[in-house]
Amino acid sequence: MVHTSFTIVGLGNPGKEYEKTRHNAGRLALEHFKKKNGFPEWEYHKKENALMSEGEAGGVSASLLLPETMMNNSGNSVMALKTNDYRLTTNLVVVHDD
Repeated sequence: MVHTSFTIVGLGNPGKEYEKTRHNAGRLALEHFKKKNGFPEWEYHKKENALMSEGEAGGVSASLLLPETMMNNSGNSVMALKTNDYRLTTNLVVVHDD
């Protein structure tokens, strides 16, 4: 059996004022996915300026990433992730609003 690993990035804007806005669809979807699949609590990673959680869903390992930047700057977190561990961006899924 091949053990596939994915990195899933949920785009949105951090902060209470943006919590339930359409721009946060990616963040909200990833929060739901994390909770539904029993992933551990978010950990802040300074190099990526992002919250991360790692676990498994349906026998597939996944790294979840929530950039702590505004939506338009979220690419900086993904680029930092690629620089620090390129394997985490091999199978990359980005969840966003439109």
